[in-house]
Amino acid sequence: MRLADALGDAELALTILRGFWNEHSGYNKYEYLWTAPYSALRTLPGFKAHMIETGLADYWRQTGEWGDVCRPAGADDFECG
Repeated sequence: MRLADALGDAELALTILRGFWNEHSGYNKYEYLWTAPYSALRTLPGFKAHMIETGLADYWRQTGEWGDVCRPAGADDFECG
């Protein structure tokens, strides 16, 4: 994933990330959401969809703790970069 992202193939990086996410359990898989070296991965619509599917978007809205990468964009939306 990191190599694909570093080489500018954010779509491939996202595909690898989603596969890894579905095949592994435990908290360490959350690390892979944020360790891609370039932000292009996190700006893809598919990354946003993944954040919704994992429940992280709901968590961020409920707690107000958006971290450094994603932030609210209006009342019902968010963006990552």
